[in-house]
Amino acid sequence: MNSLYHIPFHKPTYTKQDLASVEQAFVAENWSKDNEEAKEFFRQYYPNSLTLFTNSCSSALEMAIRVLELKADDEVIIPAFGYVAVANAVVNNGAVPVFADVDPKSGNIDIKSIEACITNRTKAVIAIHYAGNPIDIEGLQKLCRGAGIFFIEDAAQCIGSSYNHQPLGSFGHLACLSFDYMKNVSCGQGGLLIVNDKNLLSKVQTAYDNGTNRFALLNGTQKYFEWVSKGNNYRINPIASHFLNGQLKGLKQITEDRLRSWRLYYELLFPLQAKGQLTLPENRNCHNGHIFFLVTSSADVRNELRNYLRERGIFSEHHYTSLAHSAYGMQFAHNNNSVQLSERLCHQLLRLPLWYQMTEDDVRKVVEVISSFYSK
Repeated sequence: MNSLYHIPFHKPTYTKQDLASVEQAFVAENWSKDNEEAKEFFRQYYPNSLTLFTNSCSSALEMAIRVLELKADDEVIIPAFGYVAVANAVVNNGAVPVFADVDPKSGNIDIKSIEACITNRTKAVIAIHYAGNPIDIEGLQKLCRGAGIFFIEDAAQCIGSSYNHQPLGSFGHLACLSFDYMKNVSCGQGGLLIVNDKNLLSKVQTAYDNGTNRFALLNGTQKYFEWVSKGNNYRINPIASHFLNGQLKGLKQITEDRLRSWRLYYELLFPLQAKGQLTLPENRNCHNGHIFFLVTSSADVRNELRNYLRERGIFSEHHYTSLAHSAYGMQFAHNNNSVQLSERLCHQLLRLPLWYQMTEDDVRKVVEVISSFYSK
């Protein structure tokens, strides 16, 4: 194995403030409660919304679907190119996932494909902002209003991303963030549910507390604690919230650092795109540098490039496999719904190494090897 370098695909974000925040909680004997600074951060970040820490983004998605109270034949449109948690949130709540195609330039769900999937059983759309880049929010909001369906943002990758100077997660009836070890800001495992529709507040609060009326009891509108509906314990581990607090303090620095690497990748790889050898992501000013990916001309080329990089000590990864063509997803797939563009990304997209405090030299080494591959 001709290993010239050692460049991993990912390193979890870590700042000196993370451990200090956890240590402070233990010294103050406050580690069994969620970090109040972190909670306040998101109250300010989403000032018109209710925000609740969850143990994962998957749990936030499941709670978002649960409070819609869907029936067995109800349908939820999701992207065929997406993480399995989106599909599980639907089927675990007894509804039917319907797979829409994506825009091959961004990886985001395609509005026209969504429109083609809508039936009289459609109740909601879950849209992933892939790689922290916003979907066509205004177009999707208009479509959902016209069809009378819910819009849920899967903003798992989006902390630090925006649309019209407003943070992603602000636009859907409900939205979800992730803080797992792969995300820009991480506590190992954790998430956030964002409630933008005030009509859903009571249902969310009840579901969040194991289906009890705890919120109503605490605000004095109920006298007795009791079980009133379905629910679960979706809460974050309090220690994780203290760890997260340290990273939230450095969010601006973390985002700017990742964007420097992202932009350098784009600049150095652009000549290969100009030659038609690969396709780069859109260079927009509203994302957070979460993922840098390229799309090759075929699945064979993608796999050869990945192996070529690995032989030289550089680790890159493909991303989602097709939900519509998976072993379990096939039973829900509609033959008349084309997801051809999603399939292309599943087989031809390659994610490059990117993490907080990645050096310029590391980026240049990755590009050097990619350029060497294509020069052959």
